[in-house]
Amino acid sequence: MPAVVASVLAGDSGTPRPGGYGFQVVEPDGRWVRFAAYGVYVGGPGCEHVWERGEVAALHAEGVEAAFPIVVPPQTWPWMMPEDEVLIDLVREAEAWPVPQGSPLILDLEQWQATRMGNQLSNVIALFAGAARAARFEPVIYGGATTIAAAGVVGRFLARWARPAGSPPPPAGELPPGLFAWQYAGNVAAKAGAVDLDLLAVPVVLMATDFSVASGLVIVNEGGTVTPVLSRQAPGAKVPAIRPEGQPVPEPAEPTPEEITAAETVAPPAASATPPPLATPAAGPVGAPVEYVQLPEGGAASYVDIAVVGDGYYALTGGGHVVAVRAPHLGEPNCAPCVAIGVTPSGLGYYVLTDRGEVFHYGDAGTPPRTSPRA
Repeated sequence: MPAVVASVLAGDSGTPRPGGYGFQVVEPDGRWVRFAAYGVYVGGPGCEHVWERGEVAALHAEGVEAAFPIVVPPQTWPWMMPEDEVLIDLVREAEAWPVPQGSPLILDLEQWQATRMGNQLSNVIALFAGAARAARFEPVIYGGATTIAAAGVVGRFLARWARPAGSPPPPAGELPPGLFAWQYAGNVAAKAGAVDLDLLAVPVVLMATDFSVASGLVIVNEGGTVTPVLSRQAPGAKVPAIRPEGQPVPEPAEPTPEEITAAETVAPPAASATPPPLATPAAGPVGAPVEYVQLPEGGAASYVDIAVVGDGYYALTGGGHVVAVRAPHLGEPNCAPCVAIGVTPSGLGYYVLTDRGEVFHYGDAGTPPRTSPRA
């Protein structure tokens, strides 16, 4: 029997549903069930509707005290702009909304789009995670089982409609560990129009729908009770899930394939004659065990150097592509062959060196003298 974690009922819809946020479908005994949280769309060209603050405040008026913000990329592939520009723009829209720092930020990747991305999927996820963390959000990826399997250490929001429309919600403890949420039914007829139904792992920090909460954040606890976050963490600190009595909750274990039982089967990676990408330690608290994550595939130009900054890092390919993980992406030369990357003492810039002796500088790296290329 797979392990499970505590969860609460949540909902989401592409457009507002005034008069229907507080309740789910009718249960067999005739009761209506209140949503503990609701998903709202705050930016992106793929959004059906970008929610206004007044529409989110209406959630609070109807008894829903927490929201999880969602951004939607262009509904095409490949995108017209480079991936990093598209994803940074999505994060900037969330900042401008404004989503409070410390809130999760969910990237909506539909299964058809993730399938078309192929080997680029892990790169898109890494770029989004780096941009979101640089803005002090907690990145979450929404998608099918194969999509969230590529999310690595990023939060996972499983989309698998395992229940027929109109059926009661799964038991509160049915959520596998390692998931941020599970969208278990879609387009269900509720009080004020169709909604998607979610199980949300708790306790969890979310965006407050009551804009008088100074931090902009609340903690949704087991049973659906809500506790305001009194103050934000110091810049760059992760906002942990906290029990009402103030005791931190351990991070959930990564789900096993058995725990993410799905209609979609996670296919094993195809055999390849090339060696796997370089595994890199993801920084954690001082003294914590080192956790290794897999870098996105570097393609023909494999990874040649890595520079650690704070709790993140930059990885450089021989083709001059810089992958930023838990660090801001400041630019890249996109030329070959590149051989090294170095971070400035402040951590707010970096240099990229080519094998011809050229130095490209980004952020506060300033303007170092460029050496003459070798003949």
